[in-house]
Amino acid sequence: MEPEFLNTSIIIPAYNEQEAICNVVNDLKQKLPQTEIIIVNDGSTDQTYNKIKNLDAKIINHPKCLGY
Repeated sequence: MEPEFLNTSIIIPAYNEQEAICNVVNDLKQKLPQTEIIIVNDGSTDQTYNKIKNLDAKIINHPKCLGY
């Protein structure tokens, strides 16, 4: 029996992750469909934001890299 994850959030930091971010988010949504996904785009200089803006996830988009 699959565990149910309700009221759970996963926060994914992203910086220049255009190649991998969609696969990561899609895999998580498939395996944990009840989980909220939040992506923090930390000022990426590639196409990361354009890749994530249409995903089923909440997005926090920093205009410049803030680091930790």
